[in-house]
Amino acid sequence: MNFITSLFTAPTTKKLKANKKKPMKKQNIVHANHHHHLDQRSPIQRSQLDFNNYLMRDDTKPTQVFLSKSEYYEEGITDDIYMMGKMTSDSMIVLTRKGRIYVHVEQKWKPVDLEHEFVVDFEISPINVILKTRLGNLYGATTYNTWNQAGTTIGSPSMADLRFELVQRNDELVDVKTGYGHSYFLDMNRELYFCGNSGFGQLACSGDRAHDMTKISNSKIKGRRVKIIASGFANCLAVFEDGNGLVWGNNDHKQLGYEKHFCITNPKPLDLPSDNEIIGLSAGQNISLAMTIAHEIFIAGSFMGTIDVWRKIVEIDFSPQSIFDAYIIYNDVYILSTSKLF
Repeated sequence: MNFITSLFTAPTTKKLKANKKKPMKKQNIVHANHHHHLDQRSPIQRSQLDFNNYLMRDDTKPTQVFLSKSEYYEEGITDDIYMMGKMTSDSMIVLTRKGRIYVHVEQKWKPVDLEHEFVVDFEISPINVILKTRLGNLYGATTYNTWNQAGTTIGSPSMADLRFELVQRNDELVDVKTGYGHSYFLDMNRELYFCGNSGFGQLACSGDRAHDMTKISNSKIKGRRVKIIASGFANCLAVFEDGNGLVWGNNDHKQLGYEKHFCITNPKPLDLPSDNEIIGLSAGQNISLAMTIAHEIFIAGSFMGTIDVWRKIVEIDFSPQSIFDAYIIYNDVYILSTSKLF
């Protein structure tokens, strides 16, 4: 579950003329939720593509949006910005192309000191940030560390004092997806680990307590290699290497695709109304998204004025074949396409 920063709708010619302002230059800055992107190119390759980014919100058709750097972001940051993310506390975090992390707190940008380690990636949620360095080390920080949800010690340093705690060293864990009160980690064998709060079934079992890093032991998950995973506010969607998928956790808005279950503590099948291979998953607070190899986009949960199980998005005016990515940030859907709206 991740957040985007600095979204601007395209200004009209009339407004520009009246305000005598130059239009902002479009910049394909990678946003922090690229972990959920369905496109397999590297973040740097993707940031150099000529694509259009469309936002879909409740009761609206797709609207083109731009990712731009404003003067606000440039103050105190001299490197080119590579990734950007925002938390609900209004803390802002950016990764530059030189592998440096900056956090915006107390109305100023401050660098994060990782003893000169080069940061290559980060995962962000409303209250958690987990950094990955070139050495394979993971560092975590959170603004509300009550459940050990970032893999750090309960009561450990927060974003406010800019100190990140080492979660693991040297590629024992190779991927991470973080929600609100929990995180999922994948080891080198693509097997699934968990830490944090399990009150909504996030650990694929019943019970409400904080967990240190633990391997998920549910018989439907244990020993299986995860191919694709998405973490929502308090739930999980996963596709395994055999092509089958499972969902578990909070389902209060039907965001896991089931009508009657408020919480799913024992994983259920990811029951998409399509026979095509699932190539990507994304999750927000009240909605989930799946995309197939046939460029179909399906949404489950609260979206566009309805609460429903998996339904295909048809409210788009460009060719499905032009869509190469789709993802959720909070409860909004973003579609990346090589085409312009008809």
